[in-house]
Amino acid sequence: MHRERFYGWVVASSSTVLIFFVAGSAFYGMPVYLVPLQGALSASRGEVARAFAAVSLLTGALIPVVGTVVDRWGPRRCLILGISGITVTHLLLSSVTTLTQLTFFMVLQGLVLPFAGGLPNQALIGRWFVKRRGRAMGMVGAGVGLGGLCLPWLIGVTIETFGHQTAFLWTSFILGGICLPIVILVTRDSPEEKGQLPDGCRSDLGPTTARQHRGLYFRHAIRLPAFRLMLVSAACSQATVGLISMHLPAMLQDAGLPLSAAGAYLGFALGIGVVGRLLVGELSDTIKPRLLFIGACVGTALSTLFLLRPGAILPRAAFVLFYGTFQGAASTVIPLVVHSLFGARAFGRIYGSLLLFTASTAALGNFMSGHIYDIRGEYTYAIILALTFGLLAAVFAFFTRYARENAH
Repeated sequence: MHRERFYGWVVASSSTVLIFFVAGSAFYGMPVYLVPLQGALSASRGEVARAFAAVSLLTGALIPVVGTVVDRWGPRRCLILGISGITVTHLLLSSVTTLTQLTFFMVLQGLVLPFAGGLPNQALIGRWFVKRRGRAMGMVGAGVGLGGLCLPWLIGVTIETFGHQTAFLWTSFILGGICLPIVILVTRDSPEEKGQLPDGCRSDLGPTTARQHRGLYFRHAIRLPAFRLMLVSAACSQATVGLISMHLPAMLQDAGLPLSAAGAYLGFALGIGVVGRLLVGELSDTIKPRLLFIGACVGTALSTLFLLRPGAILPRAAFVLFYGTFQGAASTVIPLVVHSLFGARAFGRIYGSLLLFTASTAALGNFMSGHIYDIRGEYTYAIILALTFGLLAAVFAFFTRYARENAH
């Protein structure tokens, strides 16, 4: 008897393609525009960086709203809204002529980007998969890393060849001409719409086990010292990202690299992050996630020291290898740490609270790095600050264990 092919893998593949283009163009690709826009608008680097920071701030602030919209409308409608909005904002950014326009259009992008980002895609995978959810999530995570690997380089080449206006038009066409039709024609909110069950099972999955519901209520978790320590630890970790990642192409251009090469280095760092994500996923079955997070924070912090000599090829290559691997691992293991500390009962609200706070600190790091450059004319103090925040993240994560134990 012929067995119907499970449509969930089609949905997972479509989400991988979507997140590849959305993350690669609207998030990881944006730092490549920093120096070209600085020159085109006759603005300081800090002023352009502040406009970019609006995206991180709004994306973090809107996470609770996005969760509500996903629950009420479904992930598919949410993705249609987000991708349509990014398509329009990139079209508008192609004609920007003043700093005020740039700031306004970046605010618009910050309002729509979270509706096309990780949360609706993760919710979509969660509806289609249960037992094989990890593998499906891994596919989507690989799309994020590969988008960060490929798109910054392609955007850099386009800017050098045709200008930043053409680059924005190109990404607008990709998002509106490829991604939007995929969501409309391929993506479906749940297996019931295709007459199927999660994982392609032929019968009901049965009741959820009590083990899956164990954990603290949100109101109890936020009162624990462990919650506050983990909040600060994750915030410090993301401050390091804001200080370094958003300014990496500019740092390398200041060292004499062409824009395409600078964008390629950012892309390689993000692409290598896929290795860190996969590796930490395997190790978390045998090593406590908190210890993996501490190691990832220390590794990320120490890797920033290679940027003190950005003009030499060996330090640049070492930075890409170690920063990419450790930062990819850190971003993946944070939700695992939250789960191990507080359980699954209120995981969404607890993790959402962390994301809301860490997005703000990432934006603050971006702003501080640009401000330091405007004052000093170089990034040495920003690199030292990133090193400090990374080590502080490891210290605060280390003490979460004792804070959690003392609460019982």
